[in-house]
Amino acid sequence: MLCTGIEVRAADDPEQQLVVAQPAELGLSAKLVADFQLWQRWFDAVVDLRGLENRFEYLSDKFDAVGHELAERVAAELGPTVRVIYGPQGGWCNDLGRGRSLIVQQ
Repeated sequence: MLCTGIEVRAADDPEQQLVVAQPAELGLSAKLVADFQLWQRWFDAVVDLRGLENRFEYLSDKFDAVGHELAERVAAELGPTVRVIYGPQGGWCNDLGRGRSLIVQQ
């Protein structure tokens, strides 16, 4: 996919389009930015080897567990004025169900 960044909506307006912002542009710590980039490279490596539709078996729920943990860290660093949502990308995500999202911060 080679799509680094975090999808951002400037407001809670469902009509407003998402844009991709680089983690560093959001003011996140260098450690979180690096961890986020590693997580994205993990996704790209699996997709490059197995294809987008076949990623689930190889990424498994571990990928989404790490993604959710990163989303929690993003929420903590950005503070309570920003709503962070994580949408499963890799496995079946047993806790959420495939294709659902999780509001990390209200």
